[in-house]
Amino acid sequence: LSRGAVRREFAALWLGLEGAVTVARADLTALRAKTSREIERARTRNGIALVAVFCALFGFAMFLSRSIGGVLREMGRRARELASGAPTERIVPKGPREVRE
Repeated sequence: LSRGAVRREFAALWLGLEGAVTVARADLTALRAKTSREIERARTRNGIALVAVFCALFGFAMFLSRSIGGVLREMGRRARELASGAPTERIVPKGPREVRE
């Protein structure tokens, strides 16, 4: 092989490698853009899910506070009636058997 033939082969090989590197870089750029879009979508979905969980927890807390608060208000009213000496109506226990006894 002559020196010129070797140089031509190396030049052709170099051009082929440059083309492959260019294609690989373009593919990586496209993949990076796609991944960024997917990450943003995941962030949006997670944000929406987090808001939904907080709303559900807030609703449950409101339900729990109202259900317990009603009973406590009734107990306070009855305690004030007893303390004032005013005649009170009979207190009827509510709830499961274990609680009523």
